[in-house]
Amino acid sequence: MTKMISMNERGMVTLPKRMRQRIGYGETRGILVAEERPEGILLRPGTVVAVESYSPERIAEFESADAELAEFAVGLRKAAKKGEP
Repeated sequence: MTKMISMNERGMVTLPKRMRQRIGYGETRGILVAEERPEGILLRPGTVVAVESYSPERIAEFESADAELAEFAVGLRKAAKKGEP
C-alpha cells in the first residue's frame, strides 16, 4: 500500500487507519521504529520490554535512599555557605 502522508510543523505524521490496521495498531497507540535507509525512512512496529521490574519494597528502598541523599545535600549546602570544609 502506498499513500501520500503530510507532516506538520513539528514533524509529526498520521498514518492512515487502514495502514495502522495492517500493522496491528488499528485504534490503539503503539511504538514504531524509524530506521534511516538509503531509499528513505522505514517505519516498522516495535515494542518496549521492561528490563527490570521493582517490587514495592525495592521502590521504598530507592525512595529512602533518595531522601537520605537529599538531606546530605542540604547539609553540604549549609556547610558551603558557612565556608566549612
